[in-house]
Amino acid sequence: HDNPQIAHDVILKLAQFQGVASCQKSEEDPGKIMHEQPSDKLLQLIWTDKNDPEKLVYFAGDSTPMFINLIKDYIEVVQDGHKILSETVQKKDGQTESIVDCVRNSANWIVDNIGSDGLVSVKRRSKLENFFGHGWKDSATAYIHEDGSLVRTTGRIVYPEIQTLSYDALKNAAELIEQDDKYWDLAETYYLQANKIKRAIFSSLWNNDDQYFVSCLEQDPKSKQMRMMPVETVESTAGRMLDSRIFDEL
Repeated sequence: HDNPQIAHDVILKLAQFQGVASCQKSEEDPGKIMHEQPSDKLLQLIWTDKNDPEKLVYFAGDSTPMFINLIKDYIEVVQDGHKILSETVQKKDGQTESIVDCVRNSANWIVDNIGSDGLVSVKRRSKLENFFGHGWKDSATAYIHEDGSLVRTTGRIVYPEIQTLSYDALKNAAELIEQDDKYWDLAETYYLQANKIKRAIFSSLWNNDDQYFVSCLEQDPKSKQMRMMPVETVESTAGRMLDSRIFDEL
């Protein structure tokens, strides 16, 4: 509210570095929003991709929905804020796209990562050390079972806060593009996928007996069908879900 120009500049910079290709090392994907530009000297030394002088990494699963949500918040707060949707940036591959194009790209990334269970999941692909999680807590010891053992971060994992962020992002994306002649037909898809996430959150992440959201869902290493099992540890992640629109109609 105090300085919307900062939000404006952040949106354009993130759009500029939005993923345009798939890369195992950086975990870049089309539409995905960067995680960070590492300052660690060792990482800089082992990064050999001359086509990516910025040495960006895309490990985070929450930065992409947060990008869409920031754009929606900016438009709601700033007078004539909707004009940002027509502003353009030059992407990493040299192509020029508008911000509404970038919203579409990021929303499609979310949809592409919704599993058959209706949940947005992430899976570590990079072999770089010292990068473990994809949620807001990204250390190797951030997610712990009740018996003290660590959650495996190498398989498919579902973070509750990424679900609510993604639900909001798809709803926001639908509202942002449904007036656009190029993308209005995608709005219904985003609404449908958002509601799919909402149903899955309460059916898979809510512990009805003890009335709390589980820490995350972890891929069962013993299951050949990639069965997901809840990590029942009670912790603070659920607090990051409380400002989501998902609770508006409960």
